[in-house]
This record gives sequence, structure tokens and C-alpha cells, in this order.
Amino acid sequence: MANEIQYRHTATGENLYITIRNADGQYWNGSAFEAFVVGNWDDYDITLAETPAGGYRYEADFPAGISGEGNYSIDAYKRAGASPAISDELLASCEFAWDGTSEVILPGLADVIDAELTTTHGSGSWSTGAGFGDVEVDHNYGGTDSLRYTHNAAGVDGGIIRAYLKDEYDAGTRVIRGQAATGSDGRWIAPMYLDADDYYLFFSKPGVHSATKVEVTVS
Repeated sequence: MANEIQYRHTATGENLYITIRNADGQYWNGSAFEAFVVGNWDDYDITLAETPAGGYRYEADFPAGISGEGNYSIDAYKRAGASPAISDELLASCEFAWDGTSEVILPGLADVIDAELTTTHGSGSWSTGAGFGDVEVDHNYGGTDSLRYTHNAAGVDGGIIRAYLKDEYDAGTRVIRGQAATGSDGRWIAPMYLDADDYYLFFSKPGVHSATKVEVTVS
């Protein structure tokens, strides 16, 4: 499979690229993962090609040389100068599951919950309002429409929001603590339920919009 990495940008004709990190925070340098070195930044870039020209859609292949199974962190940047620089603008970040040869399409948290609880409690839908915390979080948490999913001021239909504990995520542990989906206006169809803590919420629409990260304190 080719062009596993796709990013819908807001402008055409830009010089965009990505970097890839493993769970240990090492960067892919084109042949192997290495501990991060600031001076090696231009070894870490993978060009995103606008496809088709003028289409606002930028694509790249996930490197076939990465044969290890796991979850990888992908960051997209806009190149400002003639070559990549660590000061380049970060556009988006996302998580990418790889089985060594192809992308792994992970089941949604709701599907996992349904499958597990159906096994022990009988058939049915157990996952309304994904998450097991005490605090209800939706697009209005923190203020009216403060967490509504929009792109260029328009609501994103069919978007996915996933919640990760900030401390866990920063330490390299990527456990989804809550999940929600959006309707045609970008508002959440149902809330997620989280414990009081600091979280990263990742907003994405697979194949259309790469993930954007929002930090939220739930109390």
C-alpha cells in the first residue's frame, strides 16, 4: 500500500514534510531510529507531496524500512527555508499503527467495549458515552462550543475525538481514555466520561484531516 500518510492542508503549493518517532522518542533518519539530535533535523524529514498539484492534499508513503510493529508518532511541518529546520511550524500530529508491512486500522473504543462486555454480560450495545470517568465532557465543556470540531470555521462531520491522559501520553503510553464522534455540525453526538485530570484531545477525520491536539483539564 502507498500514500498511507495523508494531510489536508489549508493552502496549495507549500513545502510540507513529516517526521516519525517511535515509542522511545527516537526519530527515523531514513534507515534507522536514532536518539534525537538537533543538528540532525534535516535527516528526519519525509517530504509530503501535493497530490494532485493544486489539490491541497499532501501525501507520503510510510517507510517500508520500518519493520517493527507498533504505534508511531507522526508530526507534520511547513518548511520555511531551503531545508528543514527544527524551528519550522508544526501543523499537525497523529498516531499511526503499523504491523511491520501495512497500516493497522484499529477498532474504535466503542467496538472494543461492546465486544468485551458482550462476552461477559450478553449481547447489546454497552458503549454509549465512551469512557468510565465521573465528569461528562462534550463540545460545550469549558464554554459553549469550545470543543466543537471545525475546519476553516465549518463543522466537521464524522470526526473522531480521542482522549489520552497527558502524563501517560508524554511518557509514551498511548491508552485511549475516552472517544466521541461528531455530527454534521461538528458537535459531539454523545459525550465521553473522564476522571478529573489533564488530557490531550486529538481531533481527526481519517483520510481527510490529520489529528490536531488540544490540551484540556477536566475537573
